[in-house]
Amino acid sequence: MASDGEGSEKTSRSESEQIQHLPKRDSQELNECLSQETSEASSKPAPKNRGKPKAHARGRGAGGRAPRGRAQEKGRGKGRGAPRKSCIALLSPSRHAGKRCRARSADAAPSTPETRRIKQANLDWARPKNSVGEQSSHATSESEASAANCGEPHVGPGPQTNGLFNYTAWLVDTVLTPVEQKRLAEMETFSFGEFCAGMGSGMMASEALRRSGIGCSGRCHCLTELSTWKQKFLQSQCDILKQDNAHIFKSTGDLAKAPCTDIHGKLHDLPVFDILFMGIVCVDISRLTSRPKSLMDASGASGSSFNQCLHYLDGLSFEQRPKALVLECVRALDQKRAVDGHTERGTAQAAEALAERGYAGKFWQVDARHFGLPAKRSRVWSLFLRCTKGLGPRAMAQRLKEAESAGDIIRRFQVSTGRGCLQELLERMSRGGLEAEPHPEAKPPPKEKQQKTPAKWPQRHQDFKEKHKLSDEDINTESFQLLRRQANAMLRPREVDALVLNLAALRAKGKLLDWQSSTFACSIGASIERVSISSASFPCVQPSMKHIVCYKGKVLLADGLLCLALQGLQESEQRTFNLHDLSSRRQQDMAGNAFTSNICVAFLISALLALNDI
Repeated sequence: MASDGEGSEKTSRSESEQIQHLPKRDSQELNECLSQETSEASSKPAPKNRGKPKAHARGRGAGGRAPRGRAQEKGRGKGRGAPRKSCIALLSPSRHAGKRCRARSADAAPSTPETRRIKQANLDWARPKNSVGEQSSHATSESEASAANCGEPHVGPGPQTNGLFNYTAWLVDTVLTPVEQKRLAEMETFSFGEFCAGMGSGMMASEALRRSGIGCSGRCHCLTELSTWKQKFLQSQCDILKQDNAHIFKSTGDLAKAPCTDIHGKLHDLPVFDILFMGIVCVDISRLTSRPKSLMDASGASGSSFNQCLHYLDGLSFEQRPKALVLECVRALDQKRAVDGHTERGTAQAAEALAERGYAGKFWQVDARHFGLPAKRSRVWSLFLRCTKGLGPRAMAQRLKEAESAGDIIRRFQVSTGRGCLQELLERMSRGGLEAEPHPEAKPPPKEKQQKTPAKWPQRHQDFKEKHKLSDEDINTESFQLLRRQANAMLRPREVDALVLNLAALRAKGKLLDWQSSTFACSIGASIERVSISSASFPCVQPSMKHIVCYKGKVLLADGLLCLALQGLQESEQRTFNLHDLSSRRQQDMAGNAFTSNICVAFLISALLALNDI
């Protein structure tokens, strides 16, 4: 059995892993508070131990067993302050962390060993990741090391626009330190590949880095994509960007062993490159699925895509394997899911499988709103680095530390979006990206099908009215009648009624007084309870979901160009990559399934800086 000191040390480590990064001012307050409490504790006489400990001792019952109380019901571990361990870390610092710490420092409650342990964990987490004695080997001075590893979001003017090209130029010119700029310039070239490529977001991020003028460009060696029309689009991108060495394969499974056959029937050796981009298929992982499957279950689409990637790595020698892996998936990958009678977490399974192949890294939860885009799109991203100095615990720990430092760099690439960012994007789009009338290629809204049994949505809408205490007068105003006339040309009657009822509920709460004078966006087409309306950011773009924008007193249907712009591919990027040539439906399909381009280039730059031997 471990001693009390060892147990408190383990709890302290788990506590420090979960607490968010605190401002320097809060850490100073806690330090003063801690030193004051320590001096008070040293002046008091030590209490005498008389008899056995009481059964109601904090955190443990009689005999050393944890009581069956509130702590176990919430899933906490031993002691009172040990939260659940998780392998995900938020890039955005918590806005409530400072308030909680100031409340603790101002609290006059008596000090106990447990409270001192928690406060010490806060202080340890608040310290910079790399102290003066642990400077990175690439930093030439103390000031440069602290600037490069502070991990704080950028404070100051952001990019001129939130498109991919402008955002990348802003990163290179403003956010990167001179040492980091020099390291990127010295690399000159790097190679990469994409599995489940879609529209080739990694190739677009590489082009944006080349256009920034840093002197570093990428060569694409491999692309895999199952869809035929997306294969043709990727081939056109390779021709436009002069990626002559890129070979397109139908499936990642085609790369299990050499020789490999591309979509043109030509044979090739296994492709070898430096950085691998891969989007894990989310069909069996998403919360919307009714039949979830394990990430390691090759019978599902999600498990098949990931296992095919593992088979590709197994077919290469250790030195030939990619030096960095950038993975992306929906947030449910990091959530506990019940699969086949047991509970699992996909991020833990992926990290374990990659560790067996010599990779160490971390997962982060990243949102497009923190990278200059007015769109709500939260995804799980990861960066895994191949070990270069052995596969022992010490070598893996060192590589994991370098991956964590790359996460600090990505934090610096964050830029907040203001409340008017969505309206600015709508005004800046020359073509609008909006449809005041039905799209020429789009079919008119289909009529409701005549079913043998009555439709369920009228009763659900009636229940919604009763829940929010809405009367017929509230939803039949002159303003809402105008909204119905505009929306009837684009939406079904069920969708129009759901939009009106949600706007009426917001108006009753005083959150949205007049839709004609407001700018907001919402997703429509699902049930009435899932309609999401926001004036600050656009809902998460999905491939087949209808998105409505109320702008300057008009109800407009968002087309594919606006969906692409919300992913960072705006007017200049759309011209460069010939995205205008696609139909609106395919443009939205591309945007709904692709990487967020701004996040993709942020992970690309951080991966290049983390690799020492490209």
